[in-house]
Amino acid sequence: MDANNKTDWLGAEEVDASFRRVVVGFWAPAFFWLLVSAVLGFVLSVKLYKPDFLTTFFGYPVGWLSYGRLFEVWQAVTVYGWAGSMVLGGGIWMMGRMAGKALSNRLTVGASAWLWHLGLGVGVWLVLVGGVRDLSLLGLPRQGLAMVWIAAVLWSWSVLKLLRQGKKEFIAQWYGLGAALCLVWILTTVLFFMGRPVSGVVEGLLIHWAKQSLVNLFLVPMAIAMAYYLVPVIVKKRLPLYSLAAVGFWSWFFFASWSGAHGLTGAPLPLWLSTLGMTSSVLLLVPIVVVALNLLGSLQNDPEAMIESWVLRFVAMGLAFLFFGGLAHMVEGISNWSGVLSLTYFSLGEMTVWVMGFVTLVSLGAFYYGLPYLLRRKPFEEKGVRVHFWSIVYGTATWVVLLLVAGIVQGKTIANHELTFNQVIESGLPYARGRVIATLFLLIAWGVVFLNVMKWLGMNGFRICSKKGEDEKQVVMEAQGEAV
Repeated sequence: MDANNKTDWLGAEEVDASFRRVVVGFWAPAFFWLLVSAVLGFVLSVKLYKPDFLTTFFGYPVGWLSYGRLFEVWQAVTVYGWAGSMVLGGGIWMMGRMAGKALSNRLTVGASAWLWHLGLGVGVWLVLVGGVRDLSLLGLPRQGLAMVWIAAVLWSWSVLKLLRQGKKEFIAQWYGLGAALCLVWILTTVLFFMGRPVSGVVEGLLIHWAKQSLVNLFLVPMAIAMAYYLVPVIVKKRLPLYSLAAVGFWSWFFFASWSGAHGLTGAPLPLWLSTLGMTSSVLLLVPIVVVALNLLGSLQNDPEAMIESWVLRFVAMGLAFLFFGGLAHMVEGISNWSGVLSLTYFSLGEMTVWVMGFVTLVSLGAFYYGLPYLLRRKPFEEKGVRVHFWSIVYGTATWVVLLLVAGIVQGKTIANHELTFNQVIESGLPYARGRVIATLFLLIAWGVVFLNVMKWLGMNGFRICSKKGEDEKQVVMEAQGEAV
């Protein structure tokens, strides 16, 4: 890469100042949605073994608190409200950091943040009051999804503008650009088919593909992009296998786009489609291994960095969840099990391990790393971050394991044709009770991060010194490696 071809490279302070308000506009509401997600997760877990929980209010029935509606709201606020908001805010900020460019269209990105959360709020309201949800994408009706689509277009256009002003040189930018384009593609496809005469197998295929793709082609790639930025910049060392990063990038988007069909094994679909889905779900481990070797390899070469930086611990634990999610995705894609596991809690556990495991932990790492720079204050205290780290890890790991094990138990029960449907449901009740305890860990984690932020904002912060001009450019260049 020619170091002299960008003479207007800005330092980190100039870039951060231009992104400050828009990033906070994504991140601040995200923690509200995280609280809603944790509370709903607790309520849903209790309702599984106590169906009459919160069904009446002073003797009057409360229909909008039924399990079906609350489950759709939980999915929406978890995927869009929490995970989506965190990767949108952190992703565009890191794009600006790598491009060395200030955000020139703050109004556009700010509008995308408002529309994103407004669309989610409208969708949640319509679901609770019984709105129509034909071909809904994770619980969002058409009106809410249309606002989210506009926000995604504005945000993706801003990402493209940043990359055009700079130069697409780093693998993190590749993943970010791919995730931005896929987000618009997925939402456009679902909006196009909403209200059209699509039914039967085609409708099931479309919904399943859209839900899988929203996680596999948007959330996870954006989290990978942030991890590819955070690790080498903090460690300040070149990625050990950077030459393979492009292979991981292309293989991820190819296999992830087809692996969503693995959950429809046994459906009246062409055999080649389900076979391709199963094969892709197995081969998706290839890009995961490439990402792990690059990022964990950097951490292994500098073990002291892990001890000194809790941000790296968040990223490293997130990568462990990424690999575990790849294994779960592969297990569900195996022909003998796929048709059964896709009907159980196993599918929900697979989504949770990537969204609440990998995406959440990497996003929190970006949060703890980026917020002091954005607000020009000193870093968070280690004690509070440590408590938050272990509470979120224990809660998420317990939640995921219980869902996956419950799915396997239910799968075996379904395979036994002598058992009734009620017995299938009852086989998962002990794990539902365990999820109540796991959700309490997640509520504790939310409380800890809230106290951390309140205490941190109350401290007398100082302006963080950062390298400017060509010095900052050199740090990013050396850390990210040569151009792909």
